[in-house]
Amino acid sequence: MRSITARLLFLVALAAPAAHAQSYKKPVVSNRTRFNASVTVNYASCRSDSFRISGVLPSSTRPVGEGNTGTSGSNRGLCLIRSVNVALDGADKPVRNYTSSGTSYYRFYIVDNGDHYAVLSTAPAGVAKAKAAETAYKEPERGEEKGPDKAAERANEKSGRDAATVARDAQRAKDSAAAAEKGPDKAAERANEKSGRDLATVARDAQRAKDSAAKAAQVFCKDGS
Repeated sequence: MRSITARLLFLVALAAPAAHAQSYKKPVVSNRTRFNASVTVNYASCRSDSFRISGVLPSSTRPVGEGNTGTSGSNRGLCLIRSVNVALDGADKPVRNYTSSGTSYYRFYIVDNGDHYAVLSTAPAGVAKAKAAETAYKEPERGEEKGPDKAAERANEKSGRDAATVARDAQRAKDSAAAAEKGPDKAAERANEKSGRDLATVARDAQRAKDSAAKAAQVFCKDGS
């Protein structure tokens, strides 16, 4: 009997770490209202968790969307959450609690949603925008100036380069148009000029040959007389 009990205890000890490793994260609730909150997390087939979260003071310098956060003190295990119920101390509007058929989510937010307060399972728009802005921000490289003045200067430099490019392209287009106007007529004119020079050369050479023949005839006549 003792041997069986010892074996059972040994198996339970082995199974405990594995169950812990596979457990869902404990619920984390952020209170983004100015009221203190009493939070009750109800699970499917598991015991509920309850805890308190203080409200955000109007003078708080905490970043937008962070709020005050609370969580349960016990391990959640494999329990699915059925609802997150919130009671706000002294609230002037009703609270719409979070309900589900059973979820593994663990992150929740208590927010002011116009005519009521709400418990959400996704980050409110304010949180998402703040995180996106923080992610999109790029720290300037060492030695790089920053600020609106530097940005305007870079924009002006780029605009100057663009204007120079446009002017250069316009001049090229103008030159191309001028060359097109000259085109075949100019080529024909140059050909005619060249042809005229060739004819003049032929005529000059013929005249020189004629003159040479005449001189030769005169010399022959003198010698034969």
